[in-house]
Amino acid sequence: MNERTTKIARLSSLAGRQDQLPYRIELCGESENAPERVLALALDANLARAIFRAAQKEYPERRIVLCRGGRTIADTAE
Repeated sequence: MNERTTKIARLSSLAGRQDQLPYRIELCGESENAPERVLALALDANLARAIFRAAQKEYPERRIVLCRGGRTIADTAE
């Protein structure tokens, strides 16, 4: 397998685990409030918060949202 195929295989295996990883850290679009992409999924709140803080440092001018299910836990826009 080449590197690209390996990455796709790894991402595919995570797709079925999203229900096991309830926390989601999203990067919102520059001109929109809609999520541009999911930066990470996490199993527990402590890890999710750490990823959220790291994302804030990585993207200081962008909106980052930490969610669990349909509920917003933290949002840099607030």
